[in-house]
Amino acid sequence: MSNQLDRLDRLLQRLDEWMPKQLTEDDWKSSVAFRWRRKDTLFGKLGYLQAVKHTSNISFGDLQHIDRQKDQIYSNTKHFVEGKPANNVLLTGARGTGKSSLIKASLNEFATQGLRLVEVDKEHRSEEHTSELQSLAYLVCRLLLEK
Repeated sequence: MSNQLDRLDRLLQRLDEWMPKQLTEDDWKSSVAFRWRRKDTLFGKLGYLQAVKHTSNISFGDLQHIDRQKDQIYSNTKHFVEGKPANNVLLTGARGTGKSSLIKASLNEFATQGLRLVEVDKEHRSEEHTSELQSLAYLVCRLLLEK
């Protein structure tokens, strides 16, 4: 019996190597940004969160010539982290117009108040990936409830 349990344990360890790594408690505590990733496994493609260890240190003060957009994003995000009514935000525009910088500045401004960022690649935002994104939404809701 012991030999069979040892073999089963070795098999499970080998299978575990094919699975996405779980975030550790330290990852959750030390990270403010995450990426939604997909990994090919024996069980198909599985989605998982990966902690971003190094984030940009850009601030709202660094952003020039986009004052109206800066003020709107700042105000809306402030309402969101305070639990007040806030709108979803869709940033559009040509490359280099400050969309990503606005998000990074928001994260730096409000991370101490609980704001977190999850980046989802374009190819994961299709109908084909709807169930994965629903899993991500469920995970985010659980994180908010545990707060």
